[in-house]
Amino acid sequence: MAKKKVELDSRILKLTAIFRGLEPAVIDFLVERSRTSAIAETWEEREKELGKLFDVWRVIWKQIGCQAIADSLYKKKSEAIKRMLRIWRKKYPNETLKSLASKGIHLGIPVIRKSQMGLYGLMSMLQNVETRGYTQIDPDEIIDHVGIFQGIYVIYDVEDGRCTLGHTADQAKHIIKASGRQGLSEEESISMCIILTDVLTHHNIHCIGSCRKVVINDILAIFCDEDKQAILCWSDINQEHAQKEKWGTPSCVMRK
Repeated sequence: MAKKKVELDSRILKLTAIFRGLEPAVIDFLVERSRTSAIAETWEEREKELGKLFDVWRVIWKQIGCQAIADSLYKKKSEAIKRMLRIWRKKYPNETLKSLASKGIHLGIPVIRKSQMGLYGLMSMLQNVETRGYTQIDPDEIIDHVGIFQGIYVIYDVEDGRCTLGHTADQAKHIIKASGRQGLSEEESISMCIILTDVLTHHNIHCIGSCRKVVINDILAIFCDEDKQAILCWSDINQEHAQKEKWGTPSCVMRK
């Protein structure tokens, strides 16, 4: 603390020497211009940071054998970064990517459609060192409630489910709606877990953006079993899990 005070005092002395003899209005003008320039530089750095994050996503898709998907994602890079930056500037100007992630907030997540590689192929990407994710669900039984796009797209201002820990999926649905957000489909939830590899080690998730054709109260859920294998299964929207504090419902604000 003492060291910072000494540094600050030193900077004040330098500024005093620079401003000596200038009119107050000129000093105010110079200070404001300096502040504006510093802020602009900060946001330029943040834009570059988002660009690097986007490149990491591409590497992830390439590593799991999805070169075509990685190439499609690259085409959306410029547009996606602009949207993520706008959200960052408007809603979280004092946060870093790291501080946001610690709260379960992510400015954007790329989504891969099951029509591109099948539901089973998509689940198999959810893997740890020894096992791959799996499901026995028939994809034809699934209905998506949320607006889904053809091909790869991005979900923005994503909350990974921490805000609804301890709530049933039905309770979470009302919490999410009241906050102006939408629950994720199973494709979006799986894509989130592929990119954010630590989510399922923190909590299991409900996918309230999708349900079962014949049983409207059946939604999809993703959890890890005792062998740490990710499983996609059906779950009643009102079910109270034995460890309910380990279940959350992710959401987003926008899809493009």
